[in-house]
Amino acid sequence: KELGLFHTLDATAAVKNLTLAGSMTISKIDPVTAGTLAVFNNGAALTGVTNTAAITFSGLKTSSTMGNLGGLVGQDKADDTVGSFVDCSNKGKINMNLADSGQDSGRIGGIIGMTEAAEWSYTNCVNEGAMTMDFNGTNKQFHSLGGILGYGYGSFEKCYNRGQIVMNNAKSANRRIGGIAGCIG
Repeated sequence: KELGLFHTLDATAAVKNLTLAGSMTISKIDPVTAGTLAVFNNGAALTGVTNTAAITFSGLKTSSTMGNLGGLVGQDKADDTVGSFVDCSNKGKINMNLADSGQDSGRIGGIIGMTEAAEWSYTNCVNEGAMTMDFNGTNKQFHSLGGILGYGYGSFEKCYNRGQIVMNNAKSANRRIGGIAGCIG
């Protein structure tokens, strides 16, 4: 349900010059919140953090949403958090099998999945990892997907996305897809 190197980064924490490698496989969707670095970030400053790990997301979903998935962080944990991502990147591929997901199945971001009711800043952040979704011919969709941020609030300066976004076997239109952010609240 909750997967990351750290569970929660407190606002007083700082993570600098770290590269994450290997792979992360999420096979239970009920819902899940996951990121290679942390499940939750309560406002910790991240500087020079890079993910190169491949993330695979699949499994039978039993609730209305798959949750929040980020290349580095799943989501912020509390309202009104203020945090920053500086020189952070995702280079790992994110592969998702969404055949068993619901109509509103999650927020996915190359850096962070969701920052609801929070103010975050993103400076010199990049996503180079391809994001591939396979719907297996079902009429399913996801809430939002972005190269940097899936859903949330914040400011972006000198950020970009070079990762391909690929949708396979989808029958319905999908929503809120962006190279930088899927949905800004």
